[in-house]
Amino acid sequence: LQEVRSTTYERIKDVHRDTVSGHYAPSWRFPFSSQSTGVMTVGNRPLPEARVERIGSPHRELYLTSPKVSLRTDLLLGNGETLQIVNCHSLNFVPDSVFETQLDQIFHGLGDHSGPAIVCGDFNVWSAERLEHLTRRAEAVGLLEAEALGPNSSPAPSWLRGLKRWNGFDPEIPLDRVFTRGVEVEECRRVEGVGCSDHLPLVLKFAVPGGTSAPFH
Repeated sequence: LQEVRSTTYERIKDVHRDTVSGHYAPSWRFPFSSQSTGVMTVGNRPLPEARVERIGSPHRELYLTSPKVSLRTDLLLGNGETLQIVNCHSLNFVPDSVFETQLDQIFHGLGDHSGPAIVCGDFNVWSAERLEHLTRRAEAVGLLEAEALGPNSSPAPSWLRGLKRWNGFDPEIPLDRVFTRGVEVEECRRVEGVGCSDHLPLVLKFAVPGGTSAPFH
């Protein structure tokens, strides 16, 4: 999950300790409030406390507004291997050089990790150039994109559609994507009819060596 409020994470910790657990990485705090927003990786079983890393963005959007954050979580599999999950939220409205720097941070370490991996989230790849930057870095560490069935993209807000001629912006390019390595993708689809976000949930079902099929959102 991206753009999650810290209060949601607290509810998971306090109410569903036995059946739901997760890790949360804050991005920024609301002014005059203890609440923050960030990304969260959540599961229906206890997640290990070790090997969790917050990855902060190199700059803020437009250099003045909110930063973005990603979260790397390592899950131990039954065969002794480690499944590395990187939950990403990429910067909007920054030069390509800044966007590329954040991608380097996100994919750092995946070249040294020999086990299975999933890199997913809102990459804000709203132009062909940004998508090319993302795809090139994923392929360099052996990741392939899972092809989503169903609606082609999350609907861009109407005010953003007016920017179609600005800097290569294309509202038809999906912002939310999943890349995998060393796992068998059994299903990848977007879900319509969800009103809690202007993005469509992306559901991936996969099988890992030494494990069983598991849904991942």
